[in-house]
Amino acid sequence: MIVTGLRWVSTPRAASNVFTAKDVRTLIANHLGIDIRRVTDEAHFTDLGADGLDRLDLMIAIEERFADVEISDTDTDQIDVVGDLIRYIETLRNGKLTQAISDVSLP
Repeated sequence: MIVTGLRWVSTPRAASNVFTAKDVRTLIANHLGIDIRRVTDEAHFTDLGADGLDRLDLMIAIEERFADVEISDTDTDQIDVVGDLIRYIETLRNGKLTQAISDVSLP
């Protein structure tokens, strides 16, 4: 049997360095297939219909969307609320920015 005509098509996307809470909420809503109005800071991922695998998949999507964000498995397990995720990303990014600034040596 010969298979012809198969090809993998992938559209590369550049990860963004721009972060807004609205971007995270939109990504969550799109990923879970829900109305963005449900994605409030107080919303628990389980209330939004996300099980453990959905949450893991969502964290991977966030890492792909935001270039400098890496979320450990331990942190993924501990982030239960949308607002906590947004604050986690802000803290992580601010820490990396602070580190980058301190790495720059001024003359």
